[in-house]
Amino acid sequence: MRFRCLLLTCLLVPLSVNGQQLLQAGYTPFQATMGDTLYQQNCAACHLAGLQGSFESPSLNDTNFRTNWTNRGVDELLDLLRRTMPPQSPG
Repeated sequence: MRFRCLLLTCLLVPLSVNGQQLLQAGYTPFQATMGDTLYQQNCAACHLAGLQGSFESPSLNDTNFRTNWTNRGVDELLDLLRRTMPPQSPG
């Protein structure tokens, strides 16, 4: 489970950028594809297919998300995911 959370986090970040930005960020198209697949399998039920979120699940692709995570490390995001996701079975 930890490996899946780590992989998902590392691959989820580039989903909201275009191809050129993707390459500049250091992510490969394969990583983005794998991230999308893992997201659809593990996160989309709550956060919806396009990362837009729903009533109880926040958007993962909006100004609030970027503002909250711009100056925070990936380690902090991974810790949050490990402790809280998925809500029905964290860790």
